[in-house]
Amino acid sequence: MLDMIMTNLTYGFNTEGATEYVNVNFNGKDEQNENYASFTIKLKNEDLQEGTTLDDLTRKKIDEYGRQKMLKLITKQ
Repeated sequence: MLDMIMTNLTYGFNTEGATEYVNVNFNGKDEQNENYASFTIKLKNEDLQEGTTLDDLTRKKIDEYGRQKMLKLITKQ
């Protein structure tokens, strides 16, 4: 199983100074089987629960939303 860790956050702002997106980088490895993965997930306000904006989120919540979106993307049929 890959042990995914968040390694970087990059914020993008609009002209009013509000956060438009957050790029969340994850890296993972499964040393037993020598498998590695790297993901960059772009979170936007529409990825969040209604009434929540990117400016409201803590680092832990960004990690949580990033993992949720990553899982949706890799399990999409």
